[in-house]
Amino acid sequence: MAAKYGREHYCERDGCRPVEPGFAYNNGANPDFLTVDQLRELIRQHVEPSLLG
Repeated sequence: MAAKYGREHYCERDGCRPVEPGFAYNNGANPDFLTVDQLRELIRQHVEPSLLG
């Protein structure tokens, strides 16, 4: 039985495409990291203000 919402569904819905086989993402080279307070503020602004009190 095929999954109701497979990769094709999400790619079509979001206008994206699958990555190549073997693709890996490594954030270790990124010099810009958010602090806990910055992450909390982004959650308040974009997800759900009541989540963090």
